[in-house]
Amino acid sequence: MTTLLPDRWDPWLDSLPPELADPLRAMMARLQPLLGHLAPLAPDTYPRMRCVAMFDAGPGQPDTTRVPHMALFILLARRARAARMHLCWGVLQAPGRSRFCADEHALGALLTMRAPMPPSQADIDGWSKDQASRDAPDELWQVGGADSAALARMTVRVTVTVAPDGASLQVMLAREGDVHQLRLALPEAGIVDRLVRYPVAALAENGRLRTGLRDTPTPAHAPSFGLTDTAVLTSRFDGGTLEFPLHHAHTPHAGMPVRRRMPKRGRLLGQLLFGGGAGLGQVAVSGETMIFNGFASEFTRNRTCPLPPPEQFQVPQRGGARLPTFSLFHGRMQTIFMLDGAGRLLEWSAEHGKPEVRFRVVASDVASVAQGFQTLGYASIADGRTTIHAITQRGQTADLCFPFAARRVLFGEFIGMISLTRLALQISETQWLLSAGASMQTVDVDDGATVIALVRASANDAKQPALLVLSADRKNAHVCTATRRQLVLATELPMIHLVTDLRAQLLCSMLADTHELCVRPLHDDGLLLHVIPDPAALPHPLTRAHPAWLGNELQP
Repeated sequence: MTTLLPDRWDPWLDSLPPELADPLRAMMARLQPLLGHLAPLAPDTYPRMRCVAMFDAGPGQPDTTRVPHMALFILLARRARAARMHLCWGVLQAPGRSRFCADEHALGALLTMRAPMPPSQADIDGWSKDQASRDAPDELWQVGGADSAALARMTVRVTVTVAPDGASLQVMLAREGDVHQLRLALPEAGIVDRLVRYPVAALAENGRLRTGLRDTPTPAHAPSFGLTDTAVLTSRFDGGTLEFPLHHAHTPHAGMPVRRRMPKRGRLLGQLLFGGGAGLGQVAVSGETMIFNGFASEFTRNRTCPLPPPEQFQVPQRGGARLPTFSLFHGRMQTIFMLDGAGRLLEWSAEHGKPEVRFRVVASDVASVAQGFQTLGYASIADGRTTIHAITQRGQTADLCFPFAARRVLFGEFIGMISLTRLALQISETQWLLSAGASMQTVDVDDGATVIALVRASANDAKQPALLVLSADRKNAHVCTATRRQLVLATELPMIHLVTDLRAQLLCSMLADTHELCVRPLHDDGLLLHVIPDPAALPHPLTRAHPAWLGNELQP
């Protein structure tokens, strides 16, 4: 005979401080009569996962509404156990990702999940399709806001909203035509904040935290968009990387990361994220061997070649910054480029059907590289001049030369035509020259400020270049031209990282202390990604103990 584990919720509720336990128990007592009963399974029947609950983790369900989520989760888990069943649960914004544990660990996981947008129709359709592939559950609960569509097999719907008076919650439970409404007292703001964070904090204090680290971004390396504007790549604390899809119509799993492992062989030198679900290309080194994997076509399946000698390729030290990595396809030929720490632009190329991998040093004294569509641009600084080059299907060209040695060079959105390329060249500590075809202007920036990227001056003006400038305190980002200065991002905490996508139309920021990750359009107020790691999931004191994270990694 199979038995279920003992009920763990009474001891857990007893462990809460009285000022947290009392409002939660009061809310559970109000909700309990609305749940009804489940017909228990026979004692000799194997426990089933026939009670399913789906929760809304979007912005329409703030912390105040998540206290009823907590109460319902505990009540449903206890009720399922009393009927010799298991509670299966999930988040509406992550279709197909069911969870089959309903203890205090699971409650902590539910409360730390945040999605940047309400459930979309694609999310609802994804869950409906997932449930259609399984036996129909005895119950399917949908908990959240009233605006989203209903799941196909939903049997009970609970909507939770803040009442107009702002001091109470309105809860409506609809089941088979019957509708019940409750107004619940809202705990004080400080109690709400402590209550929704208690499950994870308590587990961390007891050394029993089982979730969080694998999905927590780390500032060890700057985030990257790669070749795509549909996802952003970050490093993670326990090794490997996290790929966060952004909220677009064609990415229904926005905000839920895909975990990417470190190379199975060798040490990672550089990586490039491809768009359209094509994956992650990685370059590693093992002894005297280069290993390429994940790049489409020729450089995949752990393709190897000899490591170039030190005088041609400066391999970064273990734990150092990863090298900028680029890729081009020209007919049957695929080429991987890397910019090493000595300013050398390096090329590895392979032709379809041929076993050899060819290597060459493309150029030395390279200041920056820009990836375009089947085109690569780079700037070299030598002999007191700054020269802009392009690598295309027709070969390599050098079409633009400035009669001075720039301190830094930034490319705007690179389309491959040097004559139309927008450029920013640093002339002095605080002065930059912006070039767009025949038009040029100088822009002065504040002392201590950091120029992040060359961007469009406005959303509808592709020809007018501007600088994206991060203030000295790292809390404000402005778009600056010779005559205009516009604030586009302000944060309460300093930004460890601020990067843009390939077209310089998206901003990705990571904050100090909290490691909060945010992606938004440069010239719009929309939000494409918002990741708020729970402090209890971080394995050590935060960024104040790691001043190196506020150093050179901020530089583009």
